[in-house]
Amino acid sequence: YNNYLKASELYRQYVRESEFLVDIQYEEARVYYVFNQFDRAVPLFKEIAEQSPQHKLAVFAANLLLECYNRQGNFEALSRQVNAFVPLYPASRDAEFAERLRTLKRELDFQTCSMIENKGEYPRAAKCFLAYARRFPNAKIVDKAYFNAAVNYDREKQMEKAIEARMALINNVSG
Repeated sequence: YNNYLKASELYRQYVRESEFLVDIQYEEARVYYVFNQFDRAVPLFKEIAEQSPQHKLAVFAANLLLECYNRQGNFEALSRQVNAFVPLYPASRDAEFAERLRTLKRELDFQTCSMIENKGEYPRAAKCFLAYARRFPNAKIVDKAYFNAAVNYDREKQMEKAIEARMALINNVSG
């Protein structure tokens, strides 16, 4: 694969106006991805996904870019990228990918609240979980968000707010 990667890099360097440039760039990035060289794959996938969102390979590049960030454990970059992709990839472009972006957004927002909680910032975490519950009232884990908000308020001895969070949990649990 080394010779292919060298040839691909040379092609991209000297032939900037080719109709096949994105295809070659995608294949190069995919090789890096397959061999877990995410630092080299990320900029290539990112350029395709952001600069050529209408290209036939753009959604594939966008998905693999998100997967690179996930496999690197870089959830901040993953979250930023999801937010950047939402306007670039509406449901009219690709309904399945747009739904994946919405799902990732929900999951990453909840994970952000959990990370705040793990830092011991309980009042901030409680507010984050409540904001999550308001933003995503139909999420499968909305009850967990209300519960976590109540627990974090309990930890700070803010009983009135803890009770309000529990009441919101009771009032919003479906079923």
